[in-house]
Amino acid sequence: MKDETLRQIQAIELDIATEVFRLCSKHNLRCSLVGGSAIGAIRHKGFIPWDDDIDLAMPRSDYERFVEICKTELNKSFFLQCFETEENCAFIFAKVRKNGTRLPEYYSEHINMHQGVWVDIFVYDNVSDNPKIRKREMRHLLFFRNLLIIKIG
Repeated sequence: MKDETLRQIQAIELDIATEVFRLCSKHNLRCSLVGGSAIGAIRHKGFIPWDDDIDLAMPRSDYERFVEICKTELNKSFFLQCFETEENCAFIFAKVRKNGTRLPEYYSEHINMHQGVWVDIFVYDNVSDNPKIRKREMRHLLFFRNLLIIKIG
């Protein structure tokens, strides 16, 4: 990917993240940068120069409120994509995508769904401290994720 194209994608993602944080601030929702996005913010005062995405995360209760809020308050320039808002979406987390853009991911480009530039919003769920229960929780999560994948082929 050319540096110019990468900078354009990063600028769109920053626009998306700004909208997400606007809604979170307005409704007192907890949301934070995670992964490479957090590293980039600290180490590079922005993006890691070669990074092409922004990763955010929310606790489950805030995430569920965010999904509901987006139905009426998300700026119309954006689209909240999750299995609840788009029939062919099999993600177990959400993406906020920029309408009027196209940046398909290799694993989902064949699926008939919104393919715009995105910011990922992951969910923090509580899990058990008990290893046996935690293992069962993970099996349940993988089972339901696989059902979503099977649903869309």
